[in-house]
Parts: sequence; structure tokens; C-alpha cells
Amino acid sequence: MQSKSFLDKSESSLPIVNTAGAELRPRSRKWQSRLIHFYRIAIFVAIVWSIRGVHYQNTAGIVERNHAPKLSVAEIQSILPNAVRLSAWQSNQMAVVYDKEDRAIGFVLHTKVESQSVIGYVGSTELAIVFGQADNVAEQVAGVLVLSSEDTAEHIDAIRNDVVFLKAWNEADWDRAAVLEVDAVSGATLTSYAIVESLRRRLGNDAPSFKFPNEVTLEELTPYFKSATRFEENREYPLLFDIYASENGQLEDNFVGRFMRSSPTVENINGYQGPTDFLVLFDDQGLFKKIVIRSSFDNLEPEPYVNYVRDDDYFTIDMFAGLDRRQLAGFDDDEFEGVSGATMTSGGIYRAMKILAQQSLIPKMIEGARSSKRWRFSIRDLGTLSVLSIAMLMTFTRLSRSKRLRTVFQFLLVVYFGFLNGDLISQVLVMGWSQNGVPLQNGIGILILTISAFCIPLFTKRNIYCHQICPFGAAQQLVRKVAKPRHRLPLNLHSVMRLVPGCLLLLIVIATLLQWNWNLAALEPFDAFSFRIAGVSAITIAIVGLVASFRYPMAYCKYGCPTGSAIEFIRSRSSARLGLRDIAGVGLFLFAMIVLQF
Repeated sequence: MQSKSFLDKSESSLPIVNTAGAELRPRSRKWQSRLIHFYRIAIFVAIVWSIRGVHYQNTAGIVERNHAPKLSVAEIQSILPNAVRLSAWQSNQMAVVYDKEDRAIGFVLHTKVESQSVIGYVGSTELAIVFGQADNVAEQVAGVLVLSSEDTAEHIDAIRNDVVFLKAWNEADWDRAAVLEVDAVSGATLTSYAIVESLRRRLGNDAPSFKFPNEVTLEELTPYFKSATRFEENREYPLLFDIYASENGQLEDNFVGRFMRSSPTVENINGYQGPTDFLVLFDDQGLFKKIVIRSSFDNLEPEPYVNYVRDDDYFTIDMFAGLDRRQLAGFDDDEFEGVSGATMTSGGIYRAMKILAQQSLIPKMIEGARSSKRWRFSIRDLGTLSVLSIAMLMTFTRLSRSKRLRTVFQFLLVVYFGFLNGDLISQVLVMGWSQNGVPLQNGIGILILTISAFCIPLFTKRNIYCHQICPFGAAQQLVRKVAKPRHRLPLNLHSVMRLVPGCLLLLIVIATLLQWNWNLAALEPFDAFSFRIAGVSAITIAIVGLVASFRYPMAYCKYGCPTGSAIEFIRSRSSARLGLRDIAGVGLFLFAMIVLQF
């Protein structure tokens, strides 16, 4: 008996007979689980990539230098009451405002190009910056308008309805407006930051001219540089443009000369009746070649003085021949000879050219010096990262065993992180970032939080955001502590309701791919924490979700949250099996590919 018992024990330990097959099955299931997990990650990334691709296709060609925004004269009149018409938009994103006597009374800038890369909460915001001019006063900001935005309607409404924010730049000149510090609107902090940054980027260059809005064209230069093919700003010095030409079939353009333009730098220097817009041409050695007059306010009654200057070769060519910019800047006024019959007009051009030459010798300011710092780290970001750190300790240490500590942390999440901080992850955030990119310059805290919320579940099987961070989830957990007795839905109804979050997520992705003009924030309760700007739908969902949690614990998390469903889809599981959500993921990806093709 002892021998038999011994043999039974020995044989049961042999891996060939009993254990080998048992070991192979778990290993097989383990690799199957990993493959399914990698598949889900790939589907998730592919759908996000598709959303970005569709959005890029739909916006390609809009972001151009000659983009004409939808801006009516009536909107301009709300800022400049005497406005009656707006000129065509120039390639420098500027249009001139005229009064009923056809006098230029201001100009408007739009920020489409600069705004496109500045993400607020979920998207960019395009602005119109209106400048006006009073007698003997330099151009000043008369008003700022929001033209369009990819941010949520609630955030933009908060910006438009704020009585201070958009008026903060009023009466500031170009240079001051470019560096002005403006307090953010409560409840729309990231959108406010994006507007400030877009405006700074737009005003980061020299002010344009509304007196002489027409830009220099290549056709104006070819009479003096016959083979000219292009011109571009000089990289080292301001006010200078380098001219390039291609001759005899050359593949590369050769540098053939430079020019300076008087407007807008010195357009405040008048001749007889007003300023003159002119070019100063230089050859490839940097020596003066010619003054070319473009247009002027001096060619009015009683005589066309500017034509006298234009036709005088001694003034436009010979007097300054062979001089470089430094010599022009130091030209002796006693040696200057005005044009007979147009002394004041030629004298104004001479003074303007001399100042222009002086300013052109000063190297350019460091690029982006007027722009705010690329990385903006705020107290709000510090609070977000602190909450994330505590949540990680609660997830990966024994601190979670303390009921009292968990309760205190849940109160902290609801009061501070929900109502005061507001860096919450939602579908409007995920879809917005998928379309437009992430707010690197303004939202470092919420960016790290979002990365952690989606990446930690990939490797640890822990849904840290839903279980430890989400303030609405924390509110339901607090309700759970006091709600007795607890109830469960009937099994059949439970099975159906469990499909709701996934169906909502499916609907949200389809709506985003098809570019439907939906307010995604209205499908979730998270905006209710920002109750000052929240819509009725978000507040209603929040109230219903909390009330339901008194009877059915964590009701919204189980039966209504699409964001939680997205995180759960990519969360690593040891017993993962293909299911309905995986089939839906493949179908959604194929649908996205079809949308991309059309």
C-alpha cells in the first residue's frame, strides 16, 4: 500500500502525463489574451488616426494665407460704427475698413493661420482683431471678435459673454497688445489661453499698413530684375526682401538683389498732403539701384506732385547711386536736393528712406520673442498632477485599504478636482484631440493625466481613471456608502443596459468621422461640474446619474459612460476573449476607411 501510494504520488508529479497538457493550455490562453489585447490597441490607434485623417481632409485648403473669414460689415460696425465697407482680404490676412466717404478708418486682421496650431480645450479658435485710428493717434485695438471655434460651445459662449476678457486689448497699440497679460475666463481657462496665444502669434510681426494694403508683387520687380522668379524676407535683417532669379534654364535660383518697402514702417512721414508708399531697390552687391514709387496720398489737387518725383531720374537714381544701406542711413541732409515743384513730397520720401535704412541695419528680434512660452505650467496643472500621484498611490500601494482615506480622497475629487480644477477626461476631449492634436503649450496637466488614463490600463490591468480619479465616479462611490438597501437590475435588463456605453461610444465616433455638428459635451455629465457654463443636458444627465446611483450602485459608470467604455476596451485582461465590441471595432475601422476614401 505504501509502495502504491508512493507510485501514485510520483506519477502525479510527472509533467509528461498530467501537468504538461495543463501547462500548455494556460500558456495558449495567455498568448491568445495578449494577441487580442494587441489587436484592440491597434484598432483603437487606427480609429484615432482615421479621425485625424478625416478632419485633415476636410480642413485641407482652408488654412491658407488668403483665407477669407465670414465677417460682415455689421459685425465691424459694432466696433467701428462709421464702417460701411470692407476691402478684399489680402494675403497677409488683413482687410481695410472704409467709411461712407471712402476713407480708411481702420483695418482687420484674422488669425486662421496662427490659430490652427494653438489648441484650447479641444480645438482652435479663429479671431478677428479690429484696429481703428483717431486723429493724430497711432492705430489701436478697437475690439476682438471670435469668428469661429472648434472648442465646445459652452467654452466659447463663456468667452463671448464675459464682460472683460475680449475687451482687455481695447486701446492697446500693436506692440502692447502683442505682449499683454490677460486673465483667463473662469470655466474656460484653456480656451482663454489659446486665444491669448493666437493673438500674440498674429501680432508677433510688424504691423501691416491699412493706408497701403496692396502687397508687393513679382510683376513690380521684373522691370528692374528681369529674370526674377521669387522674393522672400531676409532672415537676418528686418524690412529687407531678397530677390532671386533663374537664368538659362538653371535649376536653382540665384540671388540678384534686395528691396525695402516704406509701408508700413515709415508711412507716418508725410510729404505735402500725406505719405507715399515706395520701394528702395538694391543690386546683388547691396548698393542702391532705384526708388520706385507705388502709390501716394500726395498725388491729389492742386497738382500731381508725386509724378514730378517719379519722373525725376536724378532723385530716384543718380543722387544715391552706389550707396549701401549704412551710407543711406548716414546721408548728409545738406547734400540732399529736392525735386523742383515737389519739394515737400520728395523731402518726405527722402526722410522716410533714411529712417528705413537706419532701421534695416538692426538685426531681427529673436523669433517668437513676443509669443508666450511654449510650455505653460500653472497651479491648475500642479493640482492635476498631484491628484494623479495620489491616485497612483491608492492604486498600487496598501493605502487603498484605508476606508477613511478613500472617503477623504473621494471628497477631494468631487470638491477640488471636479468643481475647482475641472481637468476631466471626456469624449469631447478625446475626439477633439484626435481631430486637432493636443494642447502642448497650455494643458500639460490634463495631457499627462489623459496619457496615464489610457496607458496605465494597457500594462497593469488597472483602470486608474475610472476607479480612482473621475470625480463623477467618486460622487457615485460616496452615494454608495449611504444608499441602503442596494438593488440590482433584472438580468435581462442588465444585459441590455450594459450595451449602452459602447453604443454611445460607437455613435460618437461615427458622428465625429462624418463631421456632424454635435455638441458631444451634452452626452456626458462632466460639464455639470462647471455649472456656470454647463448646458441643460449635461446637468440633467449628472442629476439622473446620481439619483439612479442611490438605488443601483455606480449606475452611470455601468450603464452610461462612453469614456469608461473606451478605456475598458484597451485595458489588459487575463481572460480576454473576442466579443461584440471587437466586431464593432473592426466595423468602425472599415467605416473610417470608407469615409477617408470619399
